[in-house]
Amino acid sequence: MTPVFLYSHSEEPITSTILSSSLDIELGIIKLSLRDLLKDTLILDEIDENGAKIEWTLPSGAKISNSNKFYLLNRVLSIPEDLFNDFAEEDKAYSISEFRAYLAFSIEAFPNCLDKPGAFGLSGNKFSLPRQWNIIKKANLDIATPIHYLGNLNFMNENDKKERWVFSTPNNYYYWKESQNSNFQNNFSFAFKKPPGVPVVCLVFGKKIEIFSYYPNDEISVENYSIIKECAHEITRLFEYNIAEILFFSNACGVSFGMISNIPYASKNKIWFSSMLSSFIKTEVLNVV
Repeated sequence: MTPVFLYSHSEEPITSTILSSSLDIELGIIKLSLRDLLKDTLILDEIDENGAKIEWTLPSGAKISNSNKFYLLNRVLSIPEDLFNDFAEEDKAYSISEFRAYLAFSIEAFPNCLDKPGAFGLSGNKFSLPRQWNIIKKANLDIATPIHYLGNLNFMNENDKKERWVFSTPNNYYYWKESQNSNFQNNFSFAFKKPPGVPVVCLVFGKKIEIFSYYPNDEISVENYSIIKECAHEITRLFEYNIAEILFFSNACGVSFGMISNIPYASKNKIWFSSMLSSFIKTEVLNVV
């Protein structure tokens, strides 16, 4: 089975690691960017009574299809708008929407695929922070979630306005800086309280996990470490992720959930990151010993 690596952003951690590793030589990976797919690939797809037949012919003459001969490693996180810079402004939004629909259709058609399109994402689910916290609450895990406010902040209780909040947007996973209440005059519509404790990151690759403090000098209690380890796989199952980075907060009172993402920014510089990713792709995805 030939692995095909389809990606959208060369600088994101998973993609940059694969592109700079020896995996393509070891496993014969065909690397295909969205730019190459859009600009240089001959696409001849068919739909009949047996379903969709995807066929992509590369400039080299090599053909990729949604047969059992190929395994699609999908890292299409979103569609870079600069792919459509040559389009007239009035056509750009429509063209991006059409290309996104095609990608969702074609990726879904591959029977062997890592991370098919999900809710709001082309490579798995991409839920807003409030939606993530609601999913965790309903799961009844032994962890807390942030108190948050979604709506016109001018109507927030005056006593709440005296406290420190994080002013952000529902889809910004990476902003956790608390601000003074002067930000209430800036017409924000989303705010949340940063959970107490030290930030802890859990990286999940399939069945394997690595847990570490975001700040090296911070310590995690044995009890909280155990809670995080126990919850990590359940959380990735809830969000249907094969690759995930989860932010927790740990203190003497227990553990709080921050967010989950399929882009491991906090883990990418760890010395074990590349080998862990390589092992995951070889053994759990492609079954290569």
